Amino acid sequence: MAPQAWAEVLRPALADKQGRALFIGTPHGHNHFFDLYEAAQERPNWATFQYTTEQGGNVPSEELESATQEMDERTYRQEFEARFETLGVGRAYYAFDRVHNVKNYRFSGRMALSWALNFDMNPLCSVLTQALNGVVVVLEELILPDSNTLAACEEFLSRTEKWSIGSRLSVQVYGAIPLASNATVAASPGRRPFPRWHIRLLTEGL
Repeated sequence: MAPQAWAEVLRPALADKQGRALFIGTPHGHNHFFDLYEAAQERPNWATFQYTTEQGGNVPSEELESATQEMDERTYRQEFEARFETLGVGRAYYAFDRVHNVKNYRFSGRMALSWALNFDMNPLCSVLTQALNGVVVVLEELILPDSNTLAACEEFLSRTEKWSIGSRLSVQVYGAIPLASNATVAASPGRRPFPRWHIRLLTEGL
């Protein structure tokens, strides 16, 4: 149903007879159905109901268990538990939990350092990582509003200086080539700010 259908068509049509309306649907993110559901909980003479597929009794428990093995948690909650989930928006790793995912790791001089970034984003966000025992560990996060490539490199140098003392720092750079006309690439002629780095560039779009 279009968002304006209730306010502009259905609600006025019910006014003369003081009729009632019943909205039935499956949640689909925080859309106008979600707004209506939330507002109904605060309005007199309105009521909200929420029923899961299991409560309906029409789908065998074995089928529900099978669905949990094939679907991610948020999609399952939306489609089978009538939950309003923000699929497709929000943080990239929705299952991230500081209690379970944040641990005390230290930089290892025996492993290469990886720098992953995207030049076309504002703020310019990037992460410094290492692969330890098959697990990618994020050591540092760089967030630079209204930045450019040179500023990002200078921030990189500042963050990694503590790791390159007395040794050569091996760096693998993963980045997307800027395609937009307002890309953040900048250069400083004649400057060599990273004399102790061994750099390997791994870029997209080549």
